[in-house]
Amino acid sequence: MGGITILKRLVLGISVGLTIVLSPVVSTYWSNFGVKATATEKDELRKKAIKFRETYGMDTSETYIEHIIQSEKIDDDFERVHGTPVTESEMKVYEKRMKQIDETHKVIEKFKTNYSHIYAGGYYNAKSGKAHIQLAKEEDVTEFIKNEIDFPEDVIIEYVEYSENELLSLQNLLQLQMRNNANLLSLGIDVYSNKLLVGLKDLNEETMSSIKVLVENPNMLKFEQIDIIPL
Repeated sequence: MGGITILKRLVLGISVGLTIVLSPVVSTYWSNFGVKATATEKDELRKKAIKFRETYGMDTSETYIEHIIQSEKIDDDFERVHGTPVTESEMKVYEKRMKQIDETHKVIEKFKTNYSHIYAGGYYNAKSGKAHIQLAKEEDVTEFIKNEIDFPEDVIIEYVEYSENELLSLQNLLQLQMRNNANLLSLGIDVYSNKLLVGLKDLNEETMSSIKVLVENPNMLKFEQIDIIPL
């Protein structure tokens, strides 16, 4: 491939292809960590508590976080996930999110199989607890979602301009035409912008213009400067 890396854009812990990129879960008790911890340890715990709750759409208010940190019954009432104690209700939210992440794999595959002509992409938003499916043409998929998906109330359909097949065709075209171009480091679909992401070592107008003339629709391209080849 001449040094070109074909990548998929990471979205909230899950790539466009829905590969899980999450830390391992540890379920143990804290043994009064919040009470015995030093000021530095509590500050680190506070940061982890906020980050975890921001990721999964939970309460991050200062009062609530301090309650988590200072609770004298932390060993009895809390479990530990991603370095922070969580309440029983938060654990239920977290477990629901994890289950839906797994189910979103299946949702994506079902749409690719049944709506391959208009399927454009998909991702799971862990903060809102919603699976987003992108279609390149408006089509009524209400019954399909209702009959084929375990959590239809948490599926959002987004209509975008380009299908995944169109973007993949463009990716293959540039891969062939620029396989010996050392400035091109990566190609991949950016699900947020619904464009082909072109990763360049040196991002400048001359280079971007030289790439745009190779394609029929330059609006399908999005340029980004990167320093290293993504893994």
